[in-house]
Amino acid sequence: MTLPSAIERQRRHPAADAYPDRDDLLAAIRAGRGAELEMKGVRLPDDGTETDEPGAGVAELTEILVSMANTGGGRVVLGVLPDGTIPGMDPARDGGVERFVLTLATAHCHPPIPATTAWVSLPAEAGGERPCLVVCVRPSSPEFHATGDGRHLQRRGVRRFPMPSDRLASLLKKRQGRPPTPIEERPVRPCPLSELDRTRIEAYLRRRVPDWSPPADRESLLRRHRFAIETDLGTVPTLLGLLMFGFHPEKHWQGANIRMESYRADRPEGKPADIRHITGPLPRQIEEAVSYLRVSPLNPTASAKRDEGRFDFPAYSISALHEAVVNAVVHRDYAILSPVVIRLYPNRIEFRSPGALRDGLTPDHLYAGAPPWRRNQMLAGVLGYHESPTTGGPLMGSRRPGFLNLVRESKRLSDRLPDLKQAGGATILTLHAAPAEEQALAARRRP
Repeated sequence: MTLPSAIERQRRHPAADAYPDRDDLLAAIRAGRGAELEMKGVRLPDDGTETDEPGAGVAELTEILVSMANTGGGRVVLGVLPDGTIPGMDPARDGGVERFVLTLATAHCHPPIPATTAWVSLPAEAGGERPCLVVCVRPSSPEFHATGDGRHLQRRGVRRFPMPSDRLASLLKKRQGRPPTPIEERPVRPCPLSELDRTRIEAYLRRRVPDWSPPADRESLLRRHRFAIETDLGTVPTLLGLLMFGFHPEKHWQGANIRMESYRADRPEGKPADIRHITGPLPRQIEEAVSYLRVSPLNPTASAKRDEGRFDFPAYSISALHEAVVNAVVHRDYAILSPVVIRLYPNRIEFRSPGALRDGLTPDHLYAGAPPWRRNQMLAGVLGYHESPTTGGPLMGSRRPGFLNLVRESKRLSDRLPDLKQAGGATILTLHAAPAEEQALAARRRP
């Protein structure tokens, strides 16, 4: 059997239980769904791209994985519909599907489910062979798993139902006093340690510890700094390590990137005039996004004449743009498998960050100067040791200009407060462009 070239390049886990015999798998598919076999199409989350693949979304697939792990384990075959029809999946999108599933098993299951995956080529309904993804779920031991909203589910046949109250009470008693693992410390499977940029890590450690020198045991170093963690797959990066030092975080964690969209009209009608996908470690993503905002042809400017000549002045404060990008990537919810989306319009820029404000914090609190609640504390701490080429200061830290500076700078140019709202599971910040005449006036007021 020859798999499509895109599938052949997929990284494979050595565990034998992740590789079903093709004939046995086809026989199980013909026999139908059961307690240890589930079949689903795949519907990737909305990240600005279109998909016509029907099937399980985030919530349903999370319930399947949790209930299967809490019962007796089993396999989920993606690319096969519940009635046994095999549409398969597009080989060009195979990497996104596998990344989606593994990210979901880590970000939406508590504690994370150590699922393993294998690609299998099966005879499709439309003829020929199509790739399908087999997700192997081992039975949980010694703990039970919960969905992101705290539901402990079990499986009886193909049905999912809550755990019996007496069993759940016993479980919760054992877990009492143990806080959930922050998402930054969760393992990223099956990402190898070679994905972490050694040069970037050593540069960070030298800034943090001036007399630091490289140790003999690199894995132990990464674990001590919470950039890696020991798992059943060996030592793998944590989400913190991947986001800060990974060569390609977006290839291993769904949505770990920034999507830039530019529109020529004042609303998102039709296709954007320009689309950019900004990837790489977070410090690089921040600087590339800010640079794009500064030079985009859709970023309006105005001119003002002085004695020494004519000068152009931007419609946005560079420090406000920088603060908006930093906030969007640092305070976002990485359990939501969608990227940060920044949309440029002729009269405004919108920053859409996955996740709502936390713990009762509201836009009014931020406008009043209340300190923000940092969703990703360790991520903010590591960024504090990275200098911004734009501002010359740290990317994060107590002395870094914050949200109020963003408000002041934006209002100074546009005479309008930025808009901050929560909608559709996201926090949306809008900076308004300064009208041409306002830019000219602001320019004249400068010494």
